[in-house]
Amino acid sequence: MNVMNKIVSISDAIEAQAETEFAVEAAKPTLQLVHPVQSEPTPAAEAEVTAQSVETSTLAANDDRQPVPAVPTVTTSAEAADPVGAVSSIPDGYALFSDGVYQMPSDEEGEPVFICSPLRVDALFADQDGRGWGRLVVVRDDDGRWHDVPVLNADLTRRAAEVLARLHDCGLVLGVGKGSKDRLLQLLQRWKPQARLTSVSRLGWAGETFDSFVIGSDVIGDAKVLPMPALGNGPARHLVQKGTIDTWRSEIGRKCDGNPLMMLAVSLAFSGPLLALLGEIGGGLHFRGTSSSGKTTLLRLAASVWGSRELIGQWRATSNGLETTAAALNDMLLPLDEIAEISPRALHEAIYMLANGKAKSRMTKDATLADTASWRLAIISSGEISVEEKLKEARLDAKTGHEVRLIDIEADTRTWGVFDILHDAKNAAAFADMLRNAANACHGAVGREFVRRLSKLTRTGFATQIEALVRALASSWVGTLPSAPDGQIQRVARRFAIIAVAGRLATGMKLTGWSDDAAVEAARTAFLDWYERRFGEKREAVDTVVEPLKTFLDNELATLSPLRGDQTESNLHGWRDDTRAYLTAETWARLYPETEGARAAKALLDMQMLLPGEGGRTMRRASRHIPGRPRLYTLNLERIDAYKIS
Repeated sequence: MNVMNKIVSISDAIEAQAETEFAVEAAKPTLQLVHPVQSEPTPAAEAEVTAQSVETSTLAANDDRQPVPAVPTVTTSAEAADPVGAVSSIPDGYALFSDGVYQMPSDEEGEPVFICSPLRVDALFADQDGRGWGRLVVVRDDDGRWHDVPVLNADLTRRAAEVLARLHDCGLVLGVGKGSKDRLLQLLQRWKPQARLTSVSRLGWAGETFDSFVIGSDVIGDAKVLPMPALGNGPARHLVQKGTIDTWRSEIGRKCDGNPLMMLAVSLAFSGPLLALLGEIGGGLHFRGTSSSGKTTLLRLAASVWGSRELIGQWRATSNGLETTAAALNDMLLPLDEIAEISPRALHEAIYMLANGKAKSRMTKDATLADTASWRLAIISSGEISVEEKLKEARLDAKTGHEVRLIDIEADTRTWGVFDILHDAKNAAAFADMLRNAANACHGAVGREFVRRLSKLTRTGFATQIEALVRALASSWVGTLPSAPDGQIQRVARRFAIIAVAGRLATGMKLTGWSDDAAVEAARTAFLDWYERRFGEKREAVDTVVEPLKTFLDNELATLSPLRGDQTESNLHGWRDDTRAYLTAETWARLYPETEGARAAKALLDMQMLLPGEGGRTMRRASRHIPGRPRLYTLNLERIDAYKIS
């Protein structure tokens, strides 16, 4: 089976598996939990709710207030009438009625005491480590809306006033009688429902099982996850949904047809949730091009997968600001515009920080090490200059780490800037306006559907199949290159392969409207274009010098003395071992006479066929096993043998 057939086979198997999972899910009875509707309780509901210390029938006879229905009023069967047991778990001596919570008298002669407006404790929660225990309090406001208020047990003890303030802010009305505050706090401490939730303090995948995904205050997948309130603040408030999947596919997805850079940007947006599944660090693409070439449009399209255009941030933000934004968009997409506006030194650090997914370590006020924020992100960036050009402004060299974490993409070389086909628009500006309006009108739905389907697949060996697909793609692309791949090439190929797989999966889920191989082809072309820009000129320079070197090694490698520890013999031409050849200056001069020697050495160094010496020299000191330890030209035999002369 050739590589492409293998890729198609794996992706088809994933899609078939997905369809099976969805069919199984659809066949299961569903249980929908909703807050009580504002209607008169039914007799059956009245019978469900008891005050445990006082019979409901007795209360009804002595009071005109009626109990409210149990929390989940919409279910699949009568047996599931109270799955969370919120009302039935109310402590002895209390009752929840339609107008609020009361403390009940100990005898029939006493009067119920009003504590507060309707309130429940639906569940207890703790984090994945069994810490941070608390209660999920649910409050009804004067307009009949219910609000979830997670309350930590520690706050009930140490910050009771803050807890009450939060409940008031959600519409709670506290009784005016003396002691109402104490009665409420005592009720909250005593109320222990059976339901349990796992609290999460960051967005994205909730745990290593990958069966639930948190976006803002929404949980996709396993409903036993509780996002803590802070998750809906900051940049996360822009992770909103507007419009439908069908509209997004029609107005944005299909407009990517024939526009590889648009496909690449959207596929990158879908790749965020795959990073954790694959154990991959963050990273992404930097679209570089002239003003008004359409770079920002690519950011808007990518952002529309997850939310509104306000998700697009600026590179000029402070380090703390970038950390906060990155943590708020964990496992999704970080769009950053205008790379020219950040200082070179700040950019130098920011690329590593954002891609590696770790904030700076900080101390708490009691001199202990604070919890460090972490994240995994797909990053999409734009600007008129490259990362390398920006760093040079401060005389900083772009490291390989920069290049593999934020890969440079030319964004102004297509027919109309970033566009190849305008889909009946009269010009590129009109097409960009069309896309901008579509993204404003429809966003967020496809990202949610993408992770919903991923969460169904994780239980069936999904990550292993995705890893196999990524490796197959990267290997097939690297295998076509004229030179042996180094670590940088392999890492860049893997990044593009992840992007390709994300786009292919989204297409298989009927989210994009693309042909099956469109995302893969867009990523493959982008990878080969990157390789050509990165190594094209170097290849042209090395082509003329590698041929005589290959001929020499084919004919005379065996005449070089093998390295044998202390038994190594002297040799006027050089030495060899299993992976390298060590040539003397005399041999080099015979291969490349006069000034050709320096030019050949530089060309071979650029393609990593010649290993550099100390201090940037082209020759390096021989090992102690070679008599006299002369400086020698040290050749990488594997890379020379693999190189294909164009």
